[in-house]
Amino acid sequence: MILRSTELKERPLAVALNSVISRLTGGLPAPLIFGLLLDKLCLVYSSETCTGGACLLTDHKRVRYLCTIVAVSFKVVSSIFLLLAWQLYKRRSSS
Repeated sequence: MILRSTELKERPLAVALNSVISRLTGGLPAPLIFGLLLDKLCLVYSSETCTGGACLLTDHKRVRYLCTIVAVSFKVVSSIFLLLAWQLYKRRSSS
């Protein structure tokens, strides 16, 4: 989609910007958010306080629901953006 919507001389810059934005928005915050959510589902920590230590026991049922909800929500959001881009590209190419 990026290569079709940019001019020939701007394609390397468009691909580079797409790669950087994808890495920053998808690669960095996703493990942090997922780890935070998994820490919230921990039942038993290795230390006395809940502020530190490794998680020894998690609520497996809630972890399963969390993974399913996260996967489905990202699929829905990406599908919405795909349909939006397709509609905008379709309108631009027909005019």
